[in-house]
Amino acid sequence: MGTIKQGILGGFSGKVGTVVGASWKGIAYMRSMAQSVKDRRSSRQVAHRAKFAMLIDLLKQFSDFIAISFKEYAKKMSEFNAAFQINYNNGIISGTYPSLTIDPSKMVVARGSLTGVPSATAEISGGMAKISWADNSGEGDASATDKALLVFYNITKDQVVAFANTGKTRSNGSYSTSIADAWAGDSVACHLAFRKADDSAVSDSVYAGTVTLPSE
Repeated sequence: MGTIKQGILGGFSGKVGTVVGASWKGIAYMRSMAQSVKDRRSSRQVAHRAKFAMLIDLLKQFSDFIAISFKEYAKKMSEFNAAFQINYNNGIISGTYPSLTIDPSKMVVARGSLTGVPSATAEISGGMAKISWADNSGEGDASATDKALLVFYNITKDQVVAFANTGKTRSNGSYSTSIADAWAGDSVACHLAFRKADDSAVSDSVYAGTVTLPSE
């Protein structure tokens, strides 16, 4: 039972009816009691938790990359949480539970203030995945020496390979990789971003498209 200390208009502590009273730093306040959840395994809640788990499992695969690609953007939260928040709000997970899928075109693998590129393209060239972009050095704060960051999401196997140090810069205009032999014949989504040479800023990522790797 709650205790009203200064009359009906004063502060109080504890529960009075459906209201809970307390104080914070000497300031009296009250709040309504939270409604109890009758069924914690309702279909809506199960679907919600499944989406959370699915996205966490995806991002954990390249958490070291995220620590770099979201470092500038993350404020009052971890880089991982920032990446989770952006991708979840962006509707990266589509479908109806239990048939949930990742929409790679909505993936955000980097977020920051550096000028990025408006678009990029992915193709198979010489048996390898090739990502190409227009060198827009001089646009905004874009520099020829900005380092290319690449993320490849294997849609078929739900696996991620990320490269924070590709050895390629904005001025190179393209990057090619065989990725992994185990991915032969799989559909792979490609994402591109850039990082300043001194690592002080990162650009927003762009989706370059999806390619099907050659079969062995």
